[in-house]
Amino acid sequence: NLGIFILHLIFTASFIVIPISFMNFTALPADRQWILYLPALLLAAVITLWCVSRAERTQQVQFYFLSSIFMLIIGNLILWTLANDLTFAGLGLCCFFIGFSLLEAFLPSLVSQLAPPTAKGTALGLYSCTQFLGIFTGGILGGWLYGQFNFAGVYLLCIILAFCWLAFAFFTAPFTSTFNSNSAAQR
Repeated sequence: NLGIFILHLIFTASFIVIPISFMNFTALPADRQWILYLPALLLAAVITLWCVSRAERTQQVQFYFLSSIFMLIIGNLILWTLANDLTFAGLGLCCFFIGFSLLEAFLPSLVSQLAPPTAKGTALGLYSCTQFLGIFTGGILGGWLYGQFNFAGVYLLCIILAFCWLAFAFFTAPFTSTFNSNSAAQR
């Protein structure tokens, strides 16, 4: 639940500044930004399908999960520091979407695997509530930070939150052994 909260907070806060950043630094107007978004999303979808399949096949969910959080950090860092170059802006967007898409695939599966059968509905309901709370909080914090500290404030918040989540996920890694054994048992 903490993961989905942070993921959607980062997503919403980032997308308060990413379109503005593209307009200001790459001179890419809002109606032409699809040129960056579409290829980045398509590439992220293909990589996500491959990584999820590989993670489960090789039982390396922990590695891919932690790598996904790291991709969010790298994506935000590139978008923050190198947004004036269209190539790097596209690369940052790809990293961001790959990390986001992988986590969007892993997190609900993890909740479903870990929740006891009698509490699965409650667990998924709580998961959904924290997801929307993250969206709400990301919008408020992202807007406020952008108004107070410009792009740096929003990107710094996203990077710090992702680092905290990465550390938390790394040190609570035993979830992956449960996840992998449950996935193997269901095959």
